[in-house]
Amino acid sequence: CGRDWSSDVCSSDLGKQFATLYGVKCMMENNSPQGEIADKLGIRPFFISKYISQAKGFTSKELDCGMKEIAEYDYMVKSGQMEDTYAVELIIMKYGRVL
Repeated sequence: CGRDWSSDVCSSDLGKQFATLYGVKCMMENNSPQGEIADKLGIRPFFISKYISQAKGFTSKELDCGMKEIAEYDYMVKSGQMEDTYAVELIIMKYGRVL
């Protein structure tokens, strides 16, 4: 996101990242093996350990709230209520400890 601060790209990338992490977290909580998580979520096997590591840094509730916040900020940016850079900065400041 740092290279092109367009709201569509950033909100899309951040939203996808949170959705993927949420899926990983839920499957981890159900004791799914890494291979199954990778297959079901379409993650390349090389990257699954990185996603699992990131997902461990969040609760399911945090990831769910993050997805909702990203959607809310996306709406605010697209309706002219918030600058795109500010929306991205808010998400990074709140959740960036692990991302």
